[in-house]
Amino acid sequence: PRLRGILIMSSSSINLRKISDDSLFEEVKRRFECSFRPIGHVVLMGPPASGKGTQSPRLRDLNCWCHISTGDLLREEVKQGTELGQRAK
Repeated sequence: PRLRGILIMSSSSINLRKISDDSLFEEVKRRFECSFRPIGHVVLMGPPASGKGTQSPRLRDLNCWCHISTGDLLREEVKQGTELGQRAK
């Protein structure tokens, strides 16, 4: 499996034994190189189906940014039936 996709998950669910040494090395190298890039904040806004969900992972990987989807977070809250989810609904 590709390491980048796995690292988005919580650390308790990562099984590093299933990841090749080459993949681990590439990810460590990528993160090291990212540590020298300037930190910034970007918010993508647009109507549904405008490409936010397509472009944000690309920007995340290219610029070593964290990707947080408020839509995904709110949909999960609605699914779990929390107070916040009820208010968002």
